[in-house]
Amino acid sequence: MESTFDAEGLRGGLTTVSIDFAISIGREEYLQSRDHRRTFVSTRSQLQFSTDLTRAVRAIDSIGSGRGWSNVVPEVTEDVEELKVSTFGLWMNHGVAVASFVTSPPRNGQAQPSSLGLLHARGRLGQKRIASLLGGAPFTVRQDHSQRGLLLEVPSDTSAAQVLDVMCALTASLCDYEMTGIWRLDLYVR
Repeated sequence: MESTFDAEGLRGGLTTVSIDFAISIGREEYLQSRDHRRTFVSTRSQLQFSTDLTRAVRAIDSIGSGRGWSNVVPEVTEDVEELKVSTFGLWMNHGVAVASFVTSPPRNGQAQPSSLGLLHARGRLGQKRIASLLGGAPFTVRQDHSQRGLLLEVPSDTSAAQVLDVMCALTASLCDYEMTGIWRLDLYVR
């Protein structure tokens, strides 16, 4: 199959090119780029903690520089599901709050900020309430949505202990159920 196009963008400067040839070049470039793709495999581990945060801090520290993500969920006395998200918002309007910390890999040798998200059923929180929940942590609010929850940007030089403290404070403050004092940390390492 053949097609003509104006190679110079000018009237009269038409060139005939085989579409089959163009497709084969595209396929060849695709195959070359596919060979250079990185494959990410995540391993999941889980731990529980309460007052001794040492293992949890080390776990969060292990996913720095884009090596993974973690979720922190408080344990509650009732049998209640944790909140889950869909592309249209929350699947349900009640459940246990979930904090998710996702690290970003360096770009061009520069450390990138990470993200800390919080799914909760309280609607928009407002700047004053968020500031009080953060307790002075230097996180920037990226989103405070009535259905999708809270999204914070975490500076790259933030310690794992501070991240964990904020995750626990946010989930405890916005949990609508009686808590046992134990948190579960789900760790996903790439």
